[in-house]
Amino acid sequence: MSTASFFHARWFIVSLCILLTGCQEGPSVLRSKTPPCDQITSAILKIEFEFIPKLDTIPVRAPQSGILESYSIASNTYVGKGIVVAHIENRNAYLHLREQKSSLKSKLESLDFPLILSQVEQKWRDYGKSIQLDNLLPQTPEFSYQEEIKHLEATGVVSAINEIILAEIRMLPYFIKSPEIGKFHQYLKSGSTVKKGDVIGVIVTNKGTSIKPLADMKLHTSKLQFAYEGKVITSYDPQKQEFTRMKHRVVLRGKHKLQSTQPLFRIPNTAIQHGQIRLLEKGRIFRKQITPLIHSNDYTYVHFMQKQICLIR
Repeated sequence: MSTASFFHARWFIVSLCILLTGCQEGPSVLRSKTPPCDQITSAILKIEFEFIPKLDTIPVRAPQSGILESYSIASNTYVGKGIVVAHIENRNAYLHLREQKSSLKSKLESLDFPLILSQVEQKWRDYGKSIQLDNLLPQTPEFSYQEEIKHLEATGVVSAINEIILAEIRMLPYFIKSPEIGKFHQYLKSGSTVKKGDVIGVIVTNKGTSIKPLADMKLHTSKLQFAYEGKVITSYDPQKQEFTRMKHRVVLRGKHKLQSTQPLFRIPNTAIQHGQIRLLEKGRIFRKQITPLIHSNDYTYVHFMQKQICLIR
């Protein structure tokens, strides 16, 4: 076959191949196949947490050496800060102070008020009722009128209050007061001999709530928040490794399910390499750096702006 005939025959074969099969001359081009991927949709995460009260025990110490004469507060009773819970023996002075308070209570119960002071009468009646013989004198009401001051001075109320306040100041070393709000528990019995600084009891106070997930999960960021019945109540502090309560205060005890305030993607840990995942979008594969919010043995939870991703394993 001549050279010209050979080229004519070759051209005919190539043309026929293009028309019938779409093949082309030269090296073959591999067409890239779209790899399979998992369609993952973000969702609200629900985790069961345990709410445990954090209790603190504060010692109640004797401010003076002597005999623990009596308790004014029963054991296992809630008290406010500064409330007298017990007394060191100083019996004569203490009995005299009780008599002074009892006298003031009686005076205020039976005291006559002129018509011009009718607006302040109830205030002083209530003050008299609030006086407790075994506790420090309550805060004295403020005077509203000059006539009020003159009337209470003339009837001896002002001088009685001042005398009680001075007596209490002298008695302060013998009063044992609660250092904090909480439940008071007695340690020693009445009649026990104590030295200055001895612990006569404790105040058990609630210092908040410890909140921990029951599932095998570790939380990583303070931006993560959880809600209970639609109210945002907890925010996680990764430095303190604990939750803090938000302004919508809800008192919870025991086990409760909370839900995240934002939808999260659950990424299998096997799909994460060097802090990145591979995604397919519009036919293209690209890597995306992730910021873990929650981590477990099998999954990592993250947040993206989109609602759905196509994850390549």
